[in-house]
Amino acid sequence: MKRYIFKYKGLLFFSLIFTIINAALSVIIAFILANIVNSAVESDIEKLKVSILFAMIYFLLCIIVGHITNYICEKFICRVMVNFKKDLFVSIMNRNFIDFNKYDNEYYLQQLTTLSDGINESYANSIFNITYGITLLILSIISIITIDYKILVIAIILGFIYLLIGNTFSKNITQYKSQVVNELSEFSTTVMDLFQGIDISRNYDNKNYVYGRFDESNKKLLKSIKIYNIKFLNLQTCNLLLGQGLIIVIIIVCSLQVIYKNFKIGELIAIAQLLANMINPLLGFAEIINEMKANKKIKESLINFIKYENDFDAKKMAKYSFDNMIQIKGLSFSYANKEIFRSINLCIEAGKKYAIIGNNGSGKSTFLKLILSYYHNYEGEILIDGINVKDLSSDSFKNLFSVVNQDFHIYDDTIAKNICFNNKFKEQNLMNIINMYELNQLSMNYDLFTYNAKKLSGGEKQKVAIARSQIANKPIMIFDEINSKLDTESSKKVLEAILKDESLTAIVVTHKLGIENLDMYDVFLKIEDKKIEEIKIREYLSSS
Repeated sequence: MKRYIFKYKGLLFFSLIFTIINAALSVIIAFILANIVNSAVESDIEKLKVSILFAMIYFLLCIIVGHITNYICEKFICRVMVNFKKDLFVSIMNRNFIDFNKYDNEYYLQQLTTLSDGINESYANSIFNITYGITLLILSIISIITIDYKILVIAIILGFIYLLIGNTFSKNITQYKSQVVNELSEFSTTVMDLFQGIDISRNYDNKNYVYGRFDESNKKLLKSIKIYNIKFLNLQTCNLLLGQGLIIVIIIVCSLQVIYKNFKIGELIAIAQLLANMINPLLGFAEIINEMKANKKIKESLINFIKYENDFDAKKMAKYSFDNMIQIKGLSFSYANKEIFRSINLCIEAGKKYAIIGNNGSGKSTFLKLILSYYHNYEGEILIDGINVKDLSSDSFKNLFSVVNQDFHIYDDTIAKNICFNNKFKEQNLMNIINMYELNQLSMNYDLFTYNAKKLSGGEKQKVAIARSQIANKPIMIFDEINSKLDTESSKKVLEAILKDESLTAIVVTHKLGIENLDMYDVFLKIEDKKIEEIKIREYLSSS
């Protein structure tokens, strides 16, 4: 957290200065109260008037300084957390395919919300709470010394005893907080699993199973929260009673001093206020330390997420063009202990058009993911223009490939932003792509720059995904069931536009291979029995 906290040194400096001033004002009230009480005891009306004037000025200063302090401190905390959460989000998005899929989306959401907000409370806010408390404690100690140093000695001895006892009670609080975090993660995972199976629940009478799983997970979570809250509240009660006991003992000693006329009753009032100023920070420190201990593992987990280095990005080699071929040499791959490919040798030449066919589950989508370097745990080599894909940076794949998956995603944003994202393509470029791929119904029916793409039909969304893949002008196009949601006529027009483009290398997985499109492909890649067979289109057509 240090690099985030010290990133805005200027804002941090002024936040700390105003926090210190705010704490100093809290000490001054003790002396204002002492003067008011002493002036009443001495029947000194002039002294009372002066004390009232100082009190009015004091409250005005408190209001001004308090507002400035709150504004600056919250501005600093906001900037720290914006950068922290952004780095956390970027690190999650940069994880490679295998590492990303180790966790579900709910887990990542929890990192960015509940857990990050807990770090905000226990670390970012603690900077100013600790600064305020230390300043208040030091100034209160100095003020008590000016009245009677013996009171301070007694307060220090009792304070040490207080901290010793309080620390003994707080030792086990961390493990209870960790248990709550673990149960919350389990609860979130269970609920997401049940939500995703809602279609099954509507088709089968499985409410006893669904409600039972939810009830079991919910009870475990609430039980762990209950135990933690009880322990934490007991700790707070213990700290409060110890603090009150400390104040009572010292006030008794001070009262004896007043009885023996060693100092005035106003000093007694001041010491009571100063003692409260000392005890409150001690109580606060105990809570802050407990909270930081409880969130230590969470902080370490989040920092480790941010420090994650993508295997791709650890490599420095970048490639921006596709000039020759993709070579696959002796490729064997297994997934979840199931063999998918065995000793594949294949060349995909630049500028040619390939249709991948095969039964469901034969490995068509897996083959594409291997080319895109989603997986690295295979035998053999995959080379792009002679360079092993394992040696290429992740940006290289973004430069070389445009991909339309069968489960393409549409963002909750305008059609134009779903196609161009935040890249500054000219409007004419966008319209050229729309017209080139016979997608002009999108521009005819909707305002591309204002209409939300989430509201489109399935086929229209697929047209958006296709337009997205083309506008970036990448040399290799990969389409996994490109026409799964398009009608026959639209599918034909889109495929013809893609396959006629001589500058593109196209790899198309399809189940809708119409006879009218066959002569536009160069090669069939038939996946069957863990092998890939190359079939020349002309040979296929002449034989059939």
